Formats: sequence, C-alpha cells, structure tokens
Amino acid sequence: ILFVGRLVKEKGIYDLIEAISKIKNRDDWELLIVGDGPERESLKSKVQSAKLENKVKIVLNVTYSKMPGIYRDADIFVLPSVSTPNWQEQFGMVLVEAMASGCAVITTRGSPEEVVGNVGVVVPERDPMVLSNSIIGLLSNKEEREKRGKEGRKRVEKLFDAKKVSLKIEKI
Repeated sequence: ILFVGRLVKEKGIYDLIEAISKIKNRDDWELLIVGDGPERESLKSKVQSAKLENKVKIVLNVTYSKMPGIYRDADIFVLPSVSTPNWQEQFGMVLVEAMASGCAVITTRGSPEEVVGNVGVVVPERDPMVLSNSIIGLLSNKEEREKRGKEGRKRVEKLFDAKKVSLKIEKI
C-alpha cells in the first residue's frame, strides 16, 4: 500500500493510519508513506501508538527519478484527502502517476473522483472504516486489484497523455 504526498491533515493521513490499524493483524500488507510536512512527527507518534512500526515505513526525501519504481512496487495507492473550509484536493497528479504505474487506486469523493473515474475505488471523506474495508477488499482480491490497475493505466493513456493534453490546450 502506498501514500505519496505532503504530510498534512488535509491529505487524510490520520484516516489512513486509523484504517490500516484495523487490519494490522493481516500479514499481506505493508504501508509506505512517501512525503514530508508539518505532521511528520505527529504521524510517527500515531504509528507508534497504534503499534504499526513494523508495518508502516515513512520515507521523507525521494528523488523524482526514483518515484516510478516506488509506484511500480505498490499494489494499492491510497489518497484519502479531506476537504476543509479553506482547502479541497484538486487534480491530484499522484493519482495519475499511480494509475500510470498500474496501481489500483483508492481515493475520496470530489476532484480525485473525477481523475480516477470508475476505475478507482472512491470512498467518503473521514470514514476510516469504509477506507479499511476498501483496502481489505483489494488486498483480498488480486484479480480485482490487477484489473483496476490495468484499467487505470488505460484511463491515463486515454485522458492524461501529455501529447494529447497539449493538443487539446493548443486547440483552445
């Protein structure tokens, strides 16, 4: 399971930790968090208090050139963003990068839902139980996970290919 992003509350990182704490007794997963931000120390404390240190790894500084390999090593990508009165997840380039790499994607409603379309698993914001169940569903069903990963890759090639997007912008 992979999360990539700024370590801020709005990215839903605490919901993700709560969701995976419900599955900590399963042996078939580990979570890699790639990013840095103001919630780093608090997030580490949350991981420790949930007794997840052996299942969750936080990596702070990864060069962009190494990110494709990190995405390819993941089976599931999760971006459980949470809207606030002053902020809402926008496009979510990490979603496109994850889908391009063949990851099954779980995200929240709103703009991220528009990016993943019907190939991603979309969950309500601030609902760690539904998020946990969605993660379990993909962990438990390799065929579904791989199918969503392949469909995500096709979606990226169809809608987010740089050449196609630049031609659309040129026409505008």
